[in-house]
Amino acid sequence: MSGEGEDFWRPWSEWSAEARARLERRLEPEPGWEPLNRERSTARRGRVFVPADLVDDRLCLRMFRRIEDGRVFGKVWFGPGAEGPPGHAHGGSQSAVVDHVLGAAVWSQGMRAFTGRLSYTYRTLLPLGTVATCEAWLEEVRGRKIAAKARLFAGDVLFGESDALFIRMREEHLQAMAREVGGHEAASSRGRG
Repeated sequence: MSGEGEDFWRPWSEWSAEARARLERRLEPEPGWEPLNRERSTARRGRVFVPADLVDDRLCLRMFRRIEDGRVFGKVWFGPGAEGPPGHAHGGSQSAVVDHVLGAAVWSQGMRAFTGRLSYTYRTLLPLGTVATCEAWLEEVRGRKIAAKARLFAGDVLFGESDALFIRMREEHLQAMAREVGGHEAASSRGRG
């Protein structure tokens, strides 16, 4: 999973340029996958809870859409900052990744929604340094309710499975969020000198 001879369990700041390049290759899309657009505004300001770049020692998640069926995949590195049980990823880091990829699956279908319920069943411990894959898909859309599922795995090892319920946002909520984000952006640009 973490790769023989790999030091992916160590803080990335201690890695050689060669080790960083190996991780970058492991986070690349599989054939038939295309990158999902990163959230333009939040990714650049560092306000994403699950980062797409190696910015610290917790997580690094890259998301993709499989062209043939629209399923969303995330390739994620669990670093030493994600530690829960000794030598293994914290359960909360796993569920955060799964929630992030599930949300991307919903939003990639043009549905603006938030997580109403997330259930994650842990199947086996996830060793630190692992580059895992999260696969997410929509099961059913009924009115404002969207049922979705996901699984987190590496090769044939299943770390966990999830089912979730997302709730579509009403237009007035979307507009209020846009105003709030716009206000934060304006305030943060005024604070720069």
